[in-house]
Amino acid sequence: MADKAEIAALVEEKVKEQMKGLTEQMSLLMDMFKAQQQQQSSSSSQLEMVPPMRQGLRSDKAVEVDANETLPFENFIMIGTNAIAPNVTTPPMINTSQIPVAEPSNDESAKLLAKLDRRLREVEGSHHLPPIDFSIYAKVQVPEKFKMPDFEKYEGTSNPIQHIRMYQSLMYKYISNGPFMVQTFQASLKDAAMRWYIDFKINQMENWEEAANAFVKHFRFNLDITVSGEDLEQAEMKKGENLKRYATRWRNITSQLRPEPPERELMRLFVSTLPQAMRSRLVGTAAQSFDQLVIMGEDIEIAMKRGWLGDNSSASKRPPVKKEPTK
Repeated sequence: MADKAEIAALVEEKVKEQMKGLTEQMSLLMDMFKAQQQQQSSSSSQLEMVPPMRQGLRSDKAVEVDANETLPFENFIMIGTNAIAPNVTTPPMINTSQIPVAEPSNDESAKLLAKLDRRLREVEGSHHLPPIDFSIYAKVQVPEKFKMPDFEKYEGTSNPIQHIRMYQSLMYKYISNGPFMVQTFQASLKDAAMRWYIDFKINQMENWEEAANAFVKHFRFNLDITVSGEDLEQAEMKKGENLKRYATRWRNITSQLRPEPPERELMRLFVSTLPQAMRSRLVGTAAQSFDQLVIMGEDIEIAMKRGWLGDNSSASKRPPVKKEPTK
């Protein structure tokens, strides 16, 4: 069962990783934006303000308007970023081709701002991850001195009813504690079965009987699969799988046979599926049961890994005799 602190730490670590990458990208975008703004500011500073002129009543010459005098807002004409006031009576003829006009924000700047805005929204959104419903775990009453049993992991390919029985046999003391049984059940799952537990939100159930029935119903197709002796003979150890784990998996398959073969026959079939180096050392063993056979196989496996067992064929060969040179 996942601990609250572990879940919170995992979420926090994930947010930090996303924030770190987004912060670096934002820093780069801000530098580009500042450089663009400085370039526009330098071009705007070169623009000259055209002094407001007014034609006098007693003279044809234009005179400067008093700085403290206020003109109506509608008499101002906006050209680029410059505001110029024409004559009160007749607007002066101004050659605008000689006046540098400040371009409005170009497409590149607009795209940069839009990209920066999107990044800001992404960073803001990363702080609003879906909250974890810890109220589910608050309902779970963990018994004192509880120790998690060593469950056999169900991966979704064997008999689901047998797995439920195995789980309940190890948790029989807590069978009346529904929420606790449901939350602990995930510790006995892996691979496809664990994905089922998460995808169907089984942890939100409080009734253990309902969760167990949902589990059997989802994996009931395994009940229709028949196992034959040929399936047992064609089984083999997976890469990186030790003998004990393989023996447990192989034995679970044999439990689906009806009727189940005698134990001596199962031992013979099991030895025939082992790698040649181990099989040659277990043939003719004095093991009286399947468990004894597995224990002997584990000893041989350890000896092989440590190099204690050499090549039998080379041990029987005599070292070559060095001949004396003839005089």
